[in-house]
Amino acid sequence: MTLSRSALVFFFLSTAAQAESTDWMVRTARMEGAAANIEETAAALKETAARVHASQRLSGVAELVSDAAELNRRVLAAGLTANVLDKSR
Repeated sequence: MTLSRSALVFFFLSTAAQAESTDWMVRTARMEGAAANIEETAAALKETAARVHASQRLSGVAELVSDAAELNRRVLAAGLTANVLDKSR
């Protein structure tokens, strides 16, 4: 009976460790995704800024403001994701 109890304890401990590890991996993947989103949005903002500059017209400023606002949203979302990741340690 001792063997079965120790096997059962090992099973529960390994299952709990896997669940904790999986949570950490999910949170880390979310942070990586948030960083990738920031990078993509920053690249789009850079392209828009270059287009506005090349055209030498103010007609693209609204798109530039929209891209900047999107980058701001992504940075804020990444900050929240980082806070969750930090609290989970």
